[in-house]
Parts: sequence; structure tokens; C-alpha cells
Amino acid sequence: MAGGFFEGFKKIYSGKNIFAKHMFLILLSLIIALTSAVGAANTNGGQKEIYHYMYVQYPLLGIISTVISFIIGIYTIHFIHNSIKYLIWKDTQNDEEKINALDIMPEINVKIFNHFWKWLGFCIIWCIYIIIFILLGVITCFIPGFHIPGIILTAFIILLLYLIIPFIFTTFSKTYTIKGNICPLMVFTYLPKIILPSIVLYLKLFGIVILYCIASVIMVIGLFFIIGLFAGLNGMDAMAITELTKSVPIITLITTFFVYTSTIIGLSFYYAVANIYHKKINITETEA
Repeated sequence: MAGGFFEGFKKIYSGKNIFAKHMFLILLSLIIALTSAVGAANTNGGQKEIYHYMYVQYPLLGIISTVISFIIGIYTIHFIHNSIKYLIWKDTQNDEEKINALDIMPEINVKIFNHFWKWLGFCIIWCIYIIIFILLGVITCFIPGFHIPGIILTAFIILLLYLIIPFIFTTFSKTYTIKGNICPLMVFTYLPKIILPSIVLYLKLFGIVILYCIASVIMVIGLFFIIGLFAGLNGMDAMAITELTKSVPIITLITTFFVYTSTIIGLSFYYAVANIYHKKINITETEA
């Protein structure tokens, strides 16, 4: 479907310097995976224990992971900007070659850090708004006789925010400006315009995630089978094989795969979001 996930996947893997761009994303994924693998190897593997190890016992690991996550975030912002630009060109340009020549994958240079502080400030402001919206819902849970409706209202608010927030960030990505994009009422003005296509989009995302999880489980089982086979041929016992699968290199390899593929799915999702934003919000605002 035009402007959807699969068109996004196609654009993500096409254009100039595409190998270098994906090697950059793999490198970022590798660094995040390595910090998590070190945490997992030195704890019992529980999520809380890993976070405690990374952010309390050895905070340098947590800082590195957070910094890399921010870099992926700012890269995504530029990706969304390029996606909107490409979609606008498709509607306004007649030169097919010129349209297709526009890459949506940002180049790997210092320019990806442009607008970082604006993006960070924008994120902080909207995180505060999200907390306030959710707290308003939670407060209603404590109103006498309104406990169950309050829970339903809170769940409804969280669901709506989940639908709307990607479009709020897409609005920022279009111009990289905070001014005009920090009114909390945007949630209510955007909702009627995008609710139906965004629900359809999330249903597609849900289906893709299910397929991704199935493929990932098969891949991990296959990898462990191969490791066990080769280790067994080299005379390793079951205990040694188990320890090998929990080693930093193996955990890093598997986690790198998950971080990278999740990033790609996220980028394709935001390409589809940009398409909905362009059709339902950008065009209507331009016409108005």
C-alpha cells in the first residue's frame, strides 16, 4: 500500500550510501546490546537487576546506553523530516526521477545532531504533558463511586495518547520548531483527523510485531541449536553449553539483532505515520 509499512521498508533500504547508513545503525545497536549484555552477564538476567547494574552500580553503562538511544532518536527525527519532504514532493513535483532521487535515510555526519536541543526540549515538554494527562485520569479513580469508570477513563487516555503522540512528534519533525507545537490541545485537534487511519496503522503494526516475534523465536532457537551442535562436537557438556549461550558475545549478538530490527520497524512505522500526517493534517492545514 502506498505510504505504508512496506513502502517504508523499501525506502529505508534504498538510496545513496545506504550500506554506510545501515552499518551506522548496526553499530549503535551493537553498543546498546553490549551494555545490556554486560549487565545481563553480571546479574541473574532479570530486567530490574540489569537496570540496577547499569544505572546504579556501573552508571557509565547506563549513560552510554542512554546517549546511544538519544542518537537513534535524533536520527529518527531527521528520518521523519525527510519522509514528509518526500511525500510533499510526490504530490507537488512532476519529475519522477527527481522524486525518487530524494533519500529519506539521513546522511551520517554531524548534521544529524542539528536541532538536538530543540528536540530534547520538545520531548521534555510533551513528557510533562503526558504525565499530567495520565495523572488527571488517575485522580478520577479516587473519586468516591467513580473507581471503575476512573480506571476505564485512565486506560482510554493512555490509549489516545498512544495514538496521537507519534503525530505530535511528526509535526515537530516537519519544521524542527518548538513554537506552535507545544499546545496540549493539539491532542484534541489532531484526534478526529487521524483516529481511524491510526487505528488501522496500529493493527498493521500489531500484525507485523507478531510475525517479527515468531521469526525472532525461530531465529534464536536455530542459533542455540547451531551453538549446541558445534559445542557438542567439540566435547562440551550441557552445563558448558548453557554457560556459553549466556556469555557476553552471544547475548550481544542476539540483542544487536533485536535492537537493529526493532529500529527498522520503528522507522517504517514512522514513515507510515508521516504519510497519514501529510494526508490528514498537513494538506488540510495548507488548503486552509
